[in-house]
Amino acid sequence: MKKMKIYIVTYKRADVLNDTLQKLFNSDFKDLDNTEVNVINNHTNFYLNEEFKGRVNVLHNVLRPDWSNGNVSENYNQAFINGVINLKNPDTEILVTLQNDAVVHPDWCAHLDHLFN
Repeated sequence: MKKMKIYIVTYKRADVLNDTLQKLFNSDFKDLDNTEVNVINNHTNFYLNEEFKGRVNVLHNVLRPDWSNGNVSENYNQAFINGVINLKNPDTEILVTLQNDAVVHPDWCAHLDHLFN
């Protein structure tokens, strides 16, 4: 079981996505063991900076059509299904969903300390 899985939803904003990943990996998240970072790609030709290759999994969203109404809840459902897998035996303790333009505080994981103990 993973300690934390993060899912970042993206659509055509590689510059913003890479900035979010930079802030994430520069935060206290980097100090946690047994974590996973995933990007849910919605029909986008985007790039990951070299420093994130091998550290980030990319899930190409084939469930959401390109012409959909952009309802992010569909992506959050996908993150939940992929992240938890089984409600009776979840695959992670903490599941985090973010937009590609999210900004995390440098010490955001410290505020989750009560969940880790």
